Amino acid sequence: MTPARAAGDRTAAHEELARQAVSALVRIASDTGHWKQDLHYDLTCALAGATSGQAEFHYMDWLTAWRKRWMAAREAADRDAEAAEEAALHEKMLTALRFPSRTERGLRKLVSQWTRADRQALTACDIREALGLGEEFRDWTEALQNVKGPVLVAAVPEGDSLIALMEKLGIPREDHSDIAAAAEAVTVAEPWLWLLERTVTLLRSRMGRSFNMPVGPVMPDHGLEGWWFYTVAFLAAFPHAWAFHLVNGVPKEISAASLGILGEKISLYRTGAGHGGLVQHDFVAAVFCGRVYRLEQLDCVAWNERVEVLVPHTAQPLTTVPDQAWADRVHAFLRRLPHEYGEGVQWERETFTVKVGGWLLDQDLAEYLPEDHELRRFTAALDPSTRTPDPYPVQDQYGLTGGDRDAIKHAFGRYVYDLADALSLTPETDVQHAVIAHLRAGRHWTLPAAGHRILSQ
Repeated sequence: MTPARAAGDRTAAHEELARQAVSALVRIASDTGHWKQDLHYDLTCALAGATSGQAEFHYMDWLTAWRKRWMAAREAADRDAEAAEEAALHEKMLTALRFPSRTERGLRKLVSQWTRADRQALTACDIREALGLGEEFRDWTEALQNVKGPVLVAAVPEGDSLIALMEKLGIPREDHSDIAAAAEAVTVAEPWLWLLERTVTLLRSRMGRSFNMPVGPVMPDHGLEGWWFYTVAFLAAFPHAWAFHLVNGVPKEISAASLGILGEKISLYRTGAGHGGLVQHDFVAAVFCGRVYRLEQLDCVAWNERVEVLVPHTAQPLTTVPDQAWADRVHAFLRRLPHEYGEGVQWERETFTVKVGGWLLDQDLAEYLPEDHELRRFTAALDPSTRTPDPYPVQDQYGLTGGDRDAIKHAFGRYVYDLADALSLTPETDVQHAVIAHLRAGRHWTLPAAGHRILSQ
């Protein structure tokens, strides 16, 4: 893009923002109570590009005088004078937008607040039409349209606060600028903001619940907003998730490790794809809903009548011993959470199991690793009488089973596209050699499960 083209686009964007701001301000100018409260003062700060000092008082005085003239013209039914005042306000905003970038950010944020009523009146069909979303997004958008209770304001941190939060969650620094740009875009465009506010509301309403939360597909064809949408939603939902943990007595180290799964998933995708992204947003949604916790290296997912335990790729070396005492600790941790967390869950002992599932339970692993290897010691601590086979051991259209993908993810810490991609990996560790040797022999890994029943005391 040429500098002239970029400047032209910038001018057009400012024109549109000023138009939206004037439209919103005109709508509230006749509301004395609203005018005298926060929006009036916040507008002056946005126009001044400052939150303190003298500049905002200049704008406040100007806006007060403008409102008097505009109201007088309106009461006199002098449409020409009314339109002239609105044009003057438009020019004032354009002048302010030529100065600090904070002015633009502040003004966009205020416009989004002023138009909440209009935005909430939009339907799922309106959103799909505005963004060009296909039928695969229907169930998700309609679930958002039907969200229960008041729709929350989705506040995403900005500037240094956003960077600090991304670092806290372990999001790779290479992705910070793209995520920040996506957050800014999502929070100012009506269709995206509708999705964001309702997604955060839905996350909040699902916290502590035992049922799934509907999530939509990734939207790679919709720019940074589509690619990073769920990451932005999780960043906006972070204060709610953190508060849920605090209220329910989740130790801070467990809370930090659990919510940090977001950064791990983004890092894992970056390692495999060579660029940032998040494709396991459904799993991360369960984390932010308070249904997944990182306990003793392992990801424990609460379902009805069982806890499903997954071994993350970061659990290397795997030192946890998943014996009966460990299962009791996991059960006790989850059981002490609020009753609504376990709605429909049979917490009584002898009816509840804590089960580990994954490729490392595949009995073929014994062919490649010695008996005293950490992975075999781990599986040996599980109760063999609870063992269940892989319920879906077939290859996908890319020649890999779920067990193959799990094995590669754990051994190499990356995603692969297909079997050829997997076979192109260069193994270095004993576990990597085992994973690749099995695939090169034309065999495939499965996903069995085994664990422990919660016994009567």
